Amino acid sequence: MASSMPARSLHVIRRVVEQRIKQMKLSDYVVQFLADLGVRHVFAVQGGAVAHLIDSTAKNPNIDYICVGHEQAGSIAVHGYAAKAQGFGCAFATTGPGIINMINGVSCLYYDSMPSIFIGGQVTTARYRAEELGVRQLGFQESPHADLMRPVTKYAATVTNSADIRYELEKAVHIAKEGRPGPVFLDICDDVQREDIDPEGLRAYMPVSKINGASRPLDQIAADVMEMIGSAERPMLVYGAGIRLANAADAAVRLGESLGIPMAQSWAALDLLPNDHPLNAGGFGVHSPRSGNFAVQNTDLLVAVGIRLSQHQTGTPFTTFARGAKKVVVDIDTAELGKFAKLDAPIDLPVHADAGEFLRSLSGQLDQQSVPDFSAWAARVADWRSRYPAHAEVRKATDAVDPHTFMQRLSAQAKEGDIILGDVGATLSWTFQSFALKQDQRLLTSFNNHTMGYALPAAIGASLANPDRTVISLNGDGGFMMNIQELGVAAKHNLPIRTIIMNNHGYGVIQQTQDDYFDSRYNGTTPDSGLMDPDLGKIAEGFGLPVVTIRNESEIDCGLSDLFSHNGPSFAVVEVDPTARIAPAVVGGRPIEDISPLLPRDEFESNMIVPPLS
Repeated sequence: MASSMPARSLHVIRRVVEQRIKQMKLSDYVVQFLADLGVRHVFAVQGGAVAHLIDSTAKNPNIDYICVGHEQAGSIAVHGYAAKAQGFGCAFATTGPGIINMINGVSCLYYDSMPSIFIGGQVTTARYRAEELGVRQLGFQESPHADLMRPVTKYAATVTNSADIRYELEKAVHIAKEGRPGPVFLDICDDVQREDIDPEGLRAYMPVSKINGASRPLDQIAADVMEMIGSAERPMLVYGAGIRLANAADAAVRLGESLGIPMAQSWAALDLLPNDHPLNAGGFGVHSPRSGNFAVQNTDLLVAVGIRLSQHQTGTPFTTFARGAKKVVVDIDTAELGKFAKLDAPIDLPVHADAGEFLRSLSGQLDQQSVPDFSAWAARVADWRSRYPAHAEVRKATDAVDPHTFMQRLSAQAKEGDIILGDVGATLSWTFQSFALKQDQRLLTSFNNHTMGYALPAAIGASLANPDRTVISLNGDGGFMMNIQELGVAAKHNLPIRTIIMNNHGYGVIQQTQDDYFDSRYNGTTPDSGLMDPDLGKIAEGFGLPVVTIRNESEIDCGLSDLFSHNGPSFAVVEVDPTARIAPAVVGGRPIEDISPLLPRDEFESNMIVPPLS
């Protein structure tokens, strides 16, 4: 008869079994962390160093991966995905060229201050030794991913020890959301991804509290601002992307309505107000309608919240911007506040604060101080909008479609709640100038990195994040070629994306530069000078999309009705006047109120309350 197993051996076996039950594969842990974060889709191109991560994603019922055609498109898709309120997106890419391809899209999120996480697969730890050995590369496709990502992320690190995974994930997400938000990047070695770990034994990240905010109580600052408003005659509220990043869109609009003050917006905040809101002053800057520019240039008090006042908005030099006004600038980033003094354009009251907190403090002053009636000033701003719409600047030269007319007709057919993604170039300017936004519509682009090929992959991300909303992707023919392969993703997932090509058969915005500086020598910007010009409609048909062609303005309404009639993705080619240019636009270093085409001098001067510059 066999002897019974000693009790000590049974205890050891039981402990081993219990330990195995507790353990999980590290890549499974990473994917579950993302799912718990609220990420439901990860954009990826399969590769050897992310195979474990993608396999773990496939096994998790709460998250899915989306196969994109190029890593650049995957990272741009995150931008559209993360634009949803309090959204957080993610993309995977494999070692070497896969991760390098992602950098363009990561840059879009960095410069637009959008929190997201990007995860790369690195070679195994045994091969991750190039720096140690002083060679360019040891492992196959080994690259210094974290070093490459660091300039365009808030945090970038390589995980070489499985014990660090919880700490690094929690640290990265905290940094992405803290203060001025932005993307983060984690590189995980391939052998680390496939290790088994005990989640309960992992060390957590404990955030170090930082003392941020104004140097004195925000309520005191808000009281000072309210006093400045009370002393003003022509105040303006100017809003930027920081309003939505602070989840303060409703608070911003309510404040303007309560004060009766006109509200102007940067391009990144143009969708805060519907076009027909009585206090909507519209956009302003070098490519905006002259009405908004007249408003900000004639104000005597400018309160700028969540906007960095870039040169695209202010023109150059900065000293010409709102030069008759006292300026209050509210920003969460002290570097943005500090730049004005370095540009010899100091701000009267810089406020280091979260946009939402500032707006709430300022709203709290409404019962404490009385403000004047600004209705006469608001009426003047509304009159500028009525008299100087962008489409009034049109100088049509052919029978093809005028872009401003098309944008007006498109906005008439678009529904409340639709999401509009604009690619860069002339198409983007025409969109921001003439698309009349409705309630709850979103209008997005790569606002600051300004990358060609943005609109289609970003539309894919936006559609997946907002499955109940129609998404409109507005593209120029040039930029569209940069990520044309992603039509296959829209078709594969039957996404309700309306892709529109404003086809002027060239790089129109660069042609405008060539008109100004190169005597209209269109090198590299037309089919005759080497640019490819394929039949984009046939390419879309090859991906299985229904295609509409709009050749002239009489076909616009029926063509758009056809485009919007499909349940899945659809595609339209709009033959745009090839001579169409961005108008109005600031040229020759003029201040933004004196925008081209120039008004007759007597008419221009009659619109200026602040003395014009000679």
